[in-house]
Amino acid sequence: MEKQAVKKEKDVRDYRLPYGIRLLKDSVPLYTGAGMEYFMQGSISDDYELEIIEERQGKGQRLWGRLRSNAGWIPLDQAEKLTTQEC
Repeated sequence: MEKQAVKKEKDVRDYRLPYGIRLLKDSVPLYTGAGMEYFMQGSISDDYELEIIEERQGKGQRLWGRLRSNAGWIPLDQAEKLTTQEC
């Protein structure tokens, strides 16, 4: 009997935290936790310098980032990382 190879899931977290981000929209929803099942407490705009200090995988394989300001969590598919030259 052949053993089937177990596929390891790709670890999508970035271990170079913290990092700066730029929002891809004028306004992005802000949640109390890493996922849409948490309370949406408002939104955040790109008027401020934003920095991610923690990443977590939410339901549906969506990656979330916690803001340094502790204002909440945002979906990282609505933001892009800044390069070191942009920071």
